[in-house]
Amino acid sequence: MTRPSGEGTERSTTRIEAFSDGVFAIAIIVLVLDLRIPADAGSDSGALLHAILGLWPSYFAYGLSFTMISIYWANHHYLSACCMDIVKANQQVKMRKTRI
Repeated sequence: MTRPSGEGTERSTTRIEAFSDGVFAIAIIVLVLDLRIPADAGSDSGALLHAILGLWPSYFAYGLSFTMISIYWANHHYLSACCMDIVKANQQVKMRKTRI
C-alpha cells in the first residue's frame, strides 16, 4: 500500500464558511419571527402606523440585534481569511525548512 504524496491535502475554509453563513441566516430568521403586526390596529392605515410606532422598542431591538449579528458575521469572515493567511505562511516556512 502506498502512502499519499501529500498533494491535494490543502483544505479551504469554504465549507465551514458556508455552514456558519447558514447558522447566521437562521439566527436572523429567528429574530424576524418575533415581529408581528398589531392585531388591534384595524384596517385604517393611520391606526396601523400609530400601533406600529407604539411598538418601537421591539423594532429597535430587532434592528440592534440584526446589526450585531451582521458585525459578528463580517468579523467571522475576516478571521477565517486571516487564518488561511497564517496557514499559508506556515506552509511556506515548512517548505523553506525542508530545502535547507
